[in-house]
Amino acid sequence: MSVWCGLEDHMNRQTRALVTCVSLAAAVTAVLAHVDDPKLRDKQPPYVGPGYCSDGGIAGGPPIEFASNGVQLLAWIPVLDFDPGNTSSAPVEGYVTASGREYAIIGLSDGTGFVEVTNPGSPVIVEFIPGPDSLWKDVRVFQNFAYSVSEGGSGIQIMNMSQIDNGVVTLVGSVNTPSGTSEATHTMFINQASGRLYRAGGSGNGLRIYSLADPANPTHIGDWPDRYVHEVTVVTYTSGPYAGREIAFCCGGFNGGHVDTGLYIVDIDNLLDGNPNNGDPLLSYFQYSFARYSHQGWLSEDKQYFYLDDELDESQFGISSVTRVIDVSNLSSPSLASTFTSGSSSIDHNLYVKGNLIFESNYRSGLRVFDATDPTAPVQVAFFDTYPDNDSPQFNGLWDNYPFLPSGIVLGSDIEKGLFVWRVVPNALVIEFPDGNPPFIDPAGDSIPVTITQKNGELGPGTPTLHYSTGGTSTFSEVALVPQGGDLYHAVFPALPCGDMVHYYISAQTIDGVMVRVPLEAPAQTFQATAAISQTVHLDDDMEPNTGWTVGAPGDGATTGLWVLVDPIGTGAAPEDDHTPGSGVICWVTGQGTPGGGLGEADIDGGATTLTSPTLNAGGLSADAYLIYHRWYSNDTGADPNNDVMPVLISNNDGASWVTLETVSDNANEWVKKSFRISDFLPPTSQMRVRFVAQDLGSGSVVEAGVDDLSIVEYDCVAENPGDVNGDGVVNITDLLAVIAAWGVCPVPANCPADVAPIGAGDGVVNITDLLTVISHWG
Repeated sequence: MSVWCGLEDHMNRQTRALVTCVSLAAAVTAVLAHVDDPKLRDKQPPYVGPGYCSDGGIAGGPPIEFASNGVQLLAWIPVLDFDPGNTSSAPVEGYVTASGREYAIIGLSDGTGFVEVTNPGSPVIVEFIPGPDSLWKDVRVFQNFAYSVSEGGSGIQIMNMSQIDNGVVTLVGSVNTPSGTSEATHTMFINQASGRLYRAGGSGNGLRIYSLADPANPTHIGDWPDRYVHEVTVVTYTSGPYAGREIAFCCGGFNGGHVDTGLYIVDIDNLLDGNPNNGDPLLSYFQYSFARYSHQGWLSEDKQYFYLDDELDESQFGISSVTRVIDVSNLSSPSLASTFTSGSSSIDHNLYVKGNLIFESNYRSGLRVFDATDPTAPVQVAFFDTYPDNDSPQFNGLWDNYPFLPSGIVLGSDIEKGLFVWRVVPNALVIEFPDGNPPFIDPAGDSIPVTITQKNGELGPGTPTLHYSTGGTSTFSEVALVPQGGDLYHAVFPALPCGDMVHYYISAQTIDGVMVRVPLEAPAQTFQATAAISQTVHLDDDMEPNTGWTVGAPGDGATTGLWVLVDPIGTGAAPEDDHTPGSGVICWVTGQGTPGGGLGEADIDGGATTLTSPTLNAGGLSADAYLIYHRWYSNDTGADPNNDVMPVLISNNDGASWVTLETVSDNANEWVKKSFRISDFLPPTSQMRVRFVAQDLGSGSVVEAGVDDLSIVEYDCVAENPGDVNGDGVVNITDLLAVIAAWGVCPVPANCPADVAPIGAGDGVVNITDLLTVISHWG
């Protein structure tokens, strides 16, 4: 039995994962097939490192913290726990015995692992069956048998699980018929209704079809070789015009799936009955816009829609992770109904539908769960990020998931980290802002009303929390929400420096430890407000059109990727859209490629390229005047990533001299708002300029940058009449008497006008602090 680490029952911050408490050496072995596949380019060794152990001890350092929302981590078994020769994991499948015990079956680089998850918080590795060495595996179940295929060959491995409750799984053998066919397979599907197994892909193959009438000896019964098939979903219709027909939804195309990539719908009964008068079994072919590599998909439970993920559109077009919703109510004429996205830049990989929920494995952004109550407009409601480093469109992180076990637990397989066991509770708590999210927070102190409604979970006492950061730091301070009665709370902010950008989010937990946050992606995404009462905008440049920006400066040497003002064409490193809300389309970016071009087609090479603003007038403005802009920066891909920076400079003498405003090194791969108080760097004048120096100075790497929406604003940070209890515009004896009359604990804190201190927030008590606030603001 493997040594593994469990979890604390109730964790009051981000979910903490537990790894083995023994030292394991990472091993990387050769993988077979697909030698040009980008998955090999991005392949990393299996995770070996510090973890948080169930006995409270730390194994080698602090724990990994995984961002999550509505998903509780129950257990994690690393890749190497199954066998020290394993270097990765790929698919995961579930199995339930006649006794009701539940198991996870996970495809590993060197074989197949079997894990009992009946007690999901204490999984037990039952067996490991060796198999061909390959990164690409697939596992499926039919009756008491598990089947494994891989790009490494060996055809179909057959494993008998009839004695798994007794700790025994037996390798029956392997099948690779007909004679002479390739032993490699990319993926596999079993139609439980028809008892047919489908091998997809492998050495350029389409479909190879087998009968499981004898589950221990799959019998080859036919082929569909007309296209390469990467993944297939097969169903037997029980009603409607296709009742009784077995239909295959194939993701693929020509040339290994790269040419005419899309969805192919095939009538299997037509294919197999051998009647030449039936015509072409291909019912239809559908290609969507921005198609790069049709990868996998799944039907809605009513069989009206097919949800499809494309594996290369994010990296090739620079778009967010997009899932296509294809209307397949008419199998002969499918059409695009809509698309939806998590907003992440990661690659969407394998997805499944259970009830009204869609479970997506999205590589570097982990498990994404969508509510498809409206099947054409799914909304993300939960997630668990197994790759905390970033969401770049690269092939690491979560490969697969399985949400179909009767207990409701969800299994996940991560390439580097192994098997995850989760409990998913979307909408456990509903956190809302009844008055909305204010653009400003009173710098003297402020409060925002928050409601927390129990929906699919019970609120844990004392868990509602405000998290906020200021001054551009990524460190969040925590303040307990103040109960106001019922579902109402106040998020109370302390006094803050005038003009500071405030990032904040709200969290709460259920009594059994399910974390809920708003925004959903917090802390990676937050609400934003400015510490001020109001603002005056003195300059607003949305870069549409060019207002006098210039490209080039002494010392520039870049040969490609010079700054251009365009409607950008995205890649995996460059933005697809500008930042300007609404009708804006134009921004400054470093180079413009072609649609579908490669990652580094137009990035910076050979040196620096400089973008300089026109003269900006900040003359006569107060010390609370701020320069604000939105920037894009990416340098985390290529042969030598993360070794370049982008200096941003500011001048108050029309460019005669410059001082550094910031040195950008964070690879956000998204538009980032930056705000700087001008007087912290230089006295504001009528001769201000700002300069962005994007550069590729080291060895080859992909460097992309962008600039949009620059403004100069002046903040007003003094509240009017903060001691005006009765709101008549004057602070006088009437307000003083109102404070004395309300002295003591406020019966209804949300409606206690005499509670004026802290300013803008109150503390639920009328006392000497409130009296002094009235006196200090007299008049």
